[in-house]
Amino acid sequence: GVNHLGHFALTARLWPALKKAAAGGGAARVVVVSSDGHKKGTIRFDDINLEKPGAYKDCSTPFCSAYTQSKLANVLFAKELERRIPPGIEVAVSSVSPGLVNTALFRYSLPDLKADVGSGALVGDPDGSKLRDLQKIQGYFMTPADTAAQTQLALASDPKLDRA
Repeated sequence: GVNHLGHFALTARLWPALKKAAAGGGAARVVVVSSDGHKKGTIRFDDINLEKPGAYKDCSTPFCSAYTQSKLANVLFAKELERRIPPGIEVAVSSVSPGLVNTALFRYSLPDLKADVGSGALVGDPDGSKLRDLQKIQGYFMTPADTAAQTQLALASDPKLDRA
C-alpha cells in the first residue's frame, strides 16, 4: 500500500528533476524510509494486495505482514534503484530505518484506543488522555521523532554522502 507506493510514486515523479540536478554537476539524493521490520517481511507475489484469508496475520503487533512486506519492498526498491542508475548520473540512494520512534502511530496497535484508521480518531479515548499517557511511557524506550529524523536529514543533505 501507501507505505511503499508513496516512496515509489514520489521518486518516479521527481526522477526527471533529480536527473537534471545530478547532470548539472549537483548532487541529488533519494532517501527511502524503511524499518527493521523488513527483516521479517516477505513479498507475496501471489497475493500482493494481501487479499487472501489470513493474509493480515499479526496485525495487532508492529510485525503485521502488510507492514513488513511494505518495508521490505522499500529496501528492495532502494537497492534496485541504485543498481539501475546509469553511469554519469550522480543520484545517491539510501534506505534507512529510523528505529523505534515515539509518535502517535502506535495508537493503531492498541485495541483499547479503538483508533479509526481512516480519520485517526480515538473512539476509546475521546479526551486523548490514554494516548498522552502512552506517548509519555514510550518516551522511556523510544527515540524522539526530532532525533530520529536526523539520520534522514543527514542522508538527504550531507555533502560527504554524495554518490561520487
